[in-house]
Amino acid sequence: MRERADRTPGRATAGTAGSQRGRIRRWLAQGVALVAAVALPAALAAQQAAEAGAGDAGGGVRLTFGFDTRVESHTNSGLAASGGRDTREYDSRLSFGFLTETRTSRLALDAALRARGNLGGDGGANDVVNPDLTLSYARQGAGSSLDTQAFLRETDLGRDNTLEDFDGNQGTRRDTGGSITLRWGDDAPVGFGVNASYTDSNFSDGAGQPDRTRLRYGATLRLDLTQATRLTLGLTQSRFDAADDSPRDTTTLDAGLAFDRPQGALTLDLRLEDTPEGTRSSVTAGQTFEMPDGQLTARLGLTRGTSGATRVTGGLTYAHDLPRGQLTADLARDVTSGAEDDGERRITRASLGLTQALSPRTTLLLDLGLSESRATGGDATTQNGNASATLRYDLAQDWNLDVGVSHRLRDTDTTDTARDTSVFLGLSRNFEVRY
Repeated sequence: MRERADRTPGRATAGTAGSQRGRIRRWLAQGVALVAAVALPAALAAQQAAEAGAGDAGGGVRLTFGFDTRVESHTNSGLAASGGRDTREYDSRLSFGFLTETRTSRLALDAALRARGNLGGDGGANDVVNPDLTLSYARQGAGSSLDTQAFLRETDLGRDNTLEDFDGNQGTRRDTGGSITLRWGDDAPVGFGVNASYTDSNFSDGAGQPDRTRLRYGATLRLDLTQATRLTLGLTQSRFDAADDSPRDTTTLDAGLAFDRPQGALTLDLRLEDTPEGTRSSVTAGQTFEMPDGQLTARLGLTRGTSGATRVTGGLTYAHDLPRGQLTADLARDVTSGAEDDGERRITRASLGLTQALSPRTTLLLDLGLSESRATGGDATTQNGNASATLRYDLAQDWNLDVGVSHRLRDTDTTDTARDTSVFLGLSRNFEVRY
């Protein structure tokens, strides 16, 4: 608390200069991450093209195009805690993908954009929102590999946040950043790796969260003890920096054993984390069961939090192939650092999904999900929930007609439960071109 108190008056007295230096540092770090992840693929693209031209099998270009437009009726589209009003809206999403790959390299660009607005004189602005851009490059060498990625994505927190997004339900979040991973010894008994990632999250349009950045970098070691047994070690350093608090540094040590077995892999993992509040440790055992019509993965562990309390953690993931569809289920509870404030939180999530073909051209899709984020040192709690049912009809090649209903909710310990029910009619098409 003393560091926060010292920092706040400093900002008040230092004036604009301190905030400008902070913005400049974030811009520089963001620029370095993006340039590194974008320039490297661009520089290597020429080499990739040369390889393809030299007869490297598997070359070529694939372009993908997507169009999805909906007419929707909502009871509270912004998921406002104070309640909303009935609105009729349109929501159109355009997407584009570029992919070129050879036997040793892969370059991909994916982009998407939304157009959203109100219908029928309901008021509100028509706008182009949620830009989403990802550029990635991967390369395989003689026992080594390189993976890079740069991204920019914008999220309307009231409309498009995911089940595990606890950043609030008002405003807009823009995430920019990049990552890089290098590995050596992929085909040897001993392998090494280094990795780094950076994310800059900026909030606007009334969002209550402060801007933040997260930087991670680390190294890994893999030892093949036998043909069926692997030992992995990892060391990671993380820095979380929010605009309204001092930077938070965390060091994480991971150790894991994996045993490949005919009926499914068996794993044993140990994690030690040195956080600003103290040390957090966990041990987890997991087993994958391969079945004729699906797969079940189970894990069970214990986590000793920074307060000294020990909690049970674990998870179940199940996928079952049906004669004309698939059933999926997931249940998990973990104790970890929250993405929104880096504080220790107990996160619980559950989801259920069903895809069932009713006829050769008609498919039913059902989804149900619940999640909760609770601070381990207090009562701060956020809950998310969603449920949807969609009937999809294949009009023609690449064309789909969707009709359905969905319900969303969000509840916190400081606000009333926000709910939104919507019905929608949508038309979509996805196709690709190769040359």
